[in-house]
Amino acid sequence: MNEELFLLFCELNSTHRIALDEAFRKSPKMLRLINFLKTVETTFKTPKAIHLVYKEELDTVEYPKLINRFYKLRQQLIEWLYHYLKKTENYSSKEEQRLNFIRYLVNKNQFKNALEKAMKLEKHCRKLNLFELLPGVLNMIIYARQCLFFGGDKVLIEVEKDLLEAIEWHQVLQKLHYYHQQSYRVVNEEGYQEVLKAVRKLIAPYKHLPRFALLYHYIAFSKGCMILVNVQKATNALMRHLNKLEAILKENPQIPMVFATTNYTKIDPYNLLLLKAVFYFYRGQFNQSAKALQERDRIETANPNLPYPISESEIRNTITILIVSKQYRLALKKWEQLVAFYKKHEQEERLDLALLEKANIYFFQYPKVHKKDLLNLYEKLKIAKNPAFANFMNIASIWMQLLLGKVITKEALEQGKVIFESYQIEAELVQELNEAILQKDTLSLQKIIKKLSDLLEQKNNSIQYIYYQQFLVLAKKNMEC
Repeated sequence: MNEELFLLFCELNSTHRIALDEAFRKSPKMLRLINFLKTVETTFKTPKAIHLVYKEELDTVEYPKLINRFYKLRQQLIEWLYHYLKKTENYSSKEEQRLNFIRYLVNKNQFKNALEKAMKLEKHCRKLNLFELLPGVLNMIIYARQCLFFGGDKVLIEVEKDLLEAIEWHQVLQKLHYYHQQSYRVVNEEGYQEVLKAVRKLIAPYKHLPRFALLYHYIAFSKGCMILVNVQKATNALMRHLNKLEAILKENPQIPMVFATTNYTKIDPYNLLLLKAVFYFYRGQFNQSAKALQERDRIETANPNLPYPISESEIRNTITILIVSKQYRLALKKWEQLVAFYKKHEQEERLDLALLEKANIYFFQYPKVHKKDLLNLYEKLKIAKNPAFANFMNIASIWMQLLLGKVITKEALEQGKVIFESYQIEAELVQELNEAILQKDTLSLQKIIKKLSDLLEQKNNSIQYIYYQQFLVLAKKNMEC
């Protein structure tokens, strides 16, 4: 350990040493050890360091106690030096950093120390199913044993077998990651089931490894709850996947769900909560959906410095949940984040989707939204340019026309047919509501209110439900005029 400390200390340049002195300026004993290291030109003996660092206590404290104190002090300095020198690896997991440090020790010919650390890390990686790292750790163990002639051929053969097995597990994990990524393109239940079938076949021989089962249930739940039709038809199956996923996590809280990235033990639950919020939304359990989002906020508040993932889907899904929970101010703040995201990544061609999200916020915020804001958005929708999102711009314009009391053409309703069908919204009902508002026909509005009330009792799906609810608000508001 003394040689390890000496080698690490030698890596410091003058700027590093200033930072080191500053970090421990309130620790006289540590400063003595640091100053001692500045004077030595090779590795040192422990008694020499103890005599310098603890010179006042040599006659008053038992020597074994001083040795223990020195070991703790030395370990503290080693850890600080390691993390400081490896600060560029802030986005690596602790296990990755430990493996890199083992490689560093091997590079410095510290084979015994490297072997001891690698064997501990191997045990840790097996327990946590960290198959990304296990082959690398075992390679270091084999190399260190070869350099030390430690254990003989019999031990080496066993470790080599372990390495082959670890490589196999790593390959399975890589294939699971492939299916996880592939499933993002799944748009229907048939494709979803094909992915699940392939994953089940892949992991069948590895039932003793919980990470593979965890990843299977994660893929099944995360992709299933994003497919509206699948959620409607198979909520019980998805709930079983969620329950099994959470049961595995409860028993193995340190195992990664997908990727073993830095801080995954906090980031994984954070990501899962958004999926749960979306799932509960599609089930029509809006309070549960809002609670999941609140729990997510608590994680973010408690850990403000974590690298939380930000993506278009994350932002837009969050906006939807905030709308349903009537948190319109927060939804508008999230909308600003969406615009900033598109601009940061030079995706101006997707800014039309931001108009769609703003239209959704305003539509459900009604009547507590300024008319000038509605008019301003309506004008922007009319000049939206991207043909890829023409249907979305059309449907957003329809919502603004409903709120502003403008004529919705039959052509616009026909163009919105696909989206209306996906939401299970009757286009004829939208037309009837629009005409009743334009003509200020209270009798027709009363009939529409009755029809909407009956439809809401059926509650066929959550998206239909929230739109019909808002149609009801709109009809009642126009009854007052």
